[in-house]
Formats: sequence, structure tokens, C-alpha cells
Amino acid sequence: MPLRVAIAGLKHGSNYLSHIQKHADTELAAVVDVDADLLSTRAAEYGVPGFRSIGELLSANLADALIIAVPTPFHAELSTACLDAGLHVLQEKPLCRNDAEAAAIGAAVKRSGRVFQVGYEVRSSALVQAIRRHIERGDLGETVNVWYNMHTFDKHQLLAECWQHDRSNMGGRQAV
Repeated sequence: MPLRVAIAGLKHGSNYLSHIQKHADTELAAVVDVDADLLSTRAAEYGVPGFRSIGELLSANLADALIIAVPTPFHAELSTACLDAGLHVLQEKPLCRNDAEAAAIGAAVKRSGRVFQVGYEVRSSALVQAIRRHIERGDLGETVNVWYNMHTFDKHQLLAECWQHDRSNMGGRQAV
């Protein structure tokens, strides 16, 4: 029986849609997004149910696992809800915004016994590895903080209006 996978966050998560359908051991079970137009388009395109919230998805009991590709401020809330409901979770990076959210996710993983993974695929890119080598060799002097942002923005959206512009939404420890 294939693993039934749902995706939450279709702007970033759309990359997963065709990959899930191509894998023999997985089946796309549902899609979730707050954008009604994007949701209806993707649900129709892939022939799966679409839900406006994680609560609706969980009530329908259609998935064994969820890929969470929503903005970082929602990671902890959605991951803990899905783990507590018995779903395996692949969550896009970063893990969360702070230590309290990380602890909440960790506790949910322990309670649920489900698989939880954060998608940090960028760590293996040639660019990131080159930056890492420079830091390790000390080429840049003493490194106390690294800010690496590889987001792409809609050219019609002002950067200042984007959730990604606010560093408090990015996770990790903030400089004091």
C-alpha cells in the first residue's frame, strides 16, 4: 500500500507534486493552501481533494504523511498538530523561529513516534560547500554569524511586504 502524502503550502510545495506521483511507493492524497485559486487549480490538475486548512485535512483522515512548505512562522504549529494526529512530517527549512518552538516540535516527535525531517537540501549545494570551506579555513577572518538567503521573490511584490524580509521569521538565534 503506498504512503499517502499531502502537501501544505502550494507556492513552494508545488515542486513536490509531480515527484510524489512518479514514485511507486507514494500517492498524492491531498493539497492544502490558504490561496483558494491556487488550491483549486492544483487540486483539479492533480485530481486530489483540496483543503483550506490543516484542520480540515486532518479531519478527512486522507494522509499518512504531510510535506509542510509554508512560511516559517507556521512551522511549529502545523508540525506539532500533524505529528500529534499521527502523520509523518517532512517540513521545509528552517526548523522554526526559536528554542521554544523547537522544543514543542521535539516533544511532538517523541509523543507521536512518527518520522519528522527538515528539508535542508541546500546544504549539499556546491555554492554552500564552497562558502563552508572559506569559513573553515578562516579566509574571511573570525566568523561569528553567517546570513545566507536564497529566496526568490515575485518581481511584482515589494520586498518590504514579504514575510521573508523580516529576519525574525527566519529561525536561528538572533544577534543581540
